Amino acid sequence: MEDRSDTKHVTCHEKIFTCQGWVEKPVVITPGNGEDCPDKYAYFGVPPDTPINLDCNKFEEARKTHQPCDPTNDFDCDGVPDDQDDYPLDRSRSYDPNRHSALKIEITLDDKLNIDTTPKMPEIKASAKVTPPGAEVTWSAQIKYKVPGASCSKKGSFDSEEVTGKGETFTPDFGGIFGGELTITAKATCGAKQATDTVTRTIGGETPTGEAVRNEIGALPPPFDPDDLKKIACHESGDPPPGQKQFNPDNKPVLGLGGDVGIMQICYMRTVGDFWNWKTNIADARPNLMDKLNYAKNFHNKVRHQVVRNMGPFPDATPLTPDELRLEAIKRYNAGTADPDVGYWEWDNETNTWIANPLGGGGGPTYVDQVLKQNANCRQP
Repeated sequence: MEDRSDTKHVTCHEKIFTCQGWVEKPVVITPGNGEDCPDKYAYFGVPPDTPINLDCNKFEEARKTHQPCDPTNDFDCDGVPDDQDDYPLDRSRSYDPNRHSALKIEITLDDKLNIDTTPKMPEIKASAKVTPPGAEVTWSAQIKYKVPGASCSKKGSFDSEEVTGKGETFTPDFGGIFGGELTITAKATCGAKQATDTVTRTIGGETPTGEAVRNEIGALPPPFDPDDLKKIACHESGDPPPGQKQFNPDNKPVLGLGGDVGIMQICYMRTVGDFWNWKTNIADARPNLMDKLNYAKNFHNKVRHQVVRNMGPFPDATPLTPDELRLEAIKRYNAGTADPDVGYWEWDNETNTWIANPLGGGGGPTYVDQVLKQNANCRQP
């Protein structure tokens, strides 16, 4: 039964109808906090599992004499008035600590969570211990990563979507490979009581073997030597050596000063995969190098029609040979194509030949030499 005369509070009346009368236990709740009167708050006759054998004659006698108690105020005669008795029908107990104790929740989650060398996300399985037990548990989880390096561009979000769930255990599926700071929050709700716990973990990555990296890189077609991209990987992520690594010993991505990332030190239009999926990092490097090759194939036309390195134009500039294309493309893998001056070759108008004169740009003038002197099997195993 409910009394809603007070709009902020509701009194639930636990009435036990028996022996031509009833025993009443009022309980005040607050509906705005999600509480409701239990369905059990109306008994017609004593419930069959009640540890009291009711004799209506004795009940009436006790009501009149108040001996051994007044059953209209203390039905089970345990000395605790019904309005204070959590078990008004059980003289063996009167207090339920679960009803009066604060609600608590504690999350358990592994400390070490790393993306493996497959690559595959770690199993993130959180569990909640709720005291007292029985409360509803809801979850939320998200992985966030602050992308370093203002001089490198990025594409897409580096944070996962927020994932939610219910129950005592929670295994969020983020739908992809994400690293950074994982935040998991669990909330327990029991009537008006709520409790929350939040844990954070750092999700890093494990570097694959050098052999796995080289197999993924594969062989380049002409005009490159087959192992040129493997050598680029050795140099790019080889500070400190050996290269061909995606993550440092602390499981964080290998980063250059400008925010270049991973095995191939991707800088232009970096994606979340370039940071946390080593295969994506390699996959993005190959077309990058091929774009530089296409640029090199057209470089002579730039020299023919515009000033390069404060010289020219030189209408007689010839296309680069295959060997020359290879070195120009490798130089521009790091130096880029925005500035025509920072390539490997310079046109000599007196001899009508290309002369090697690598200048500036990413990696500096010795970049190609540093790449080509690398051992393609620089990282073992």
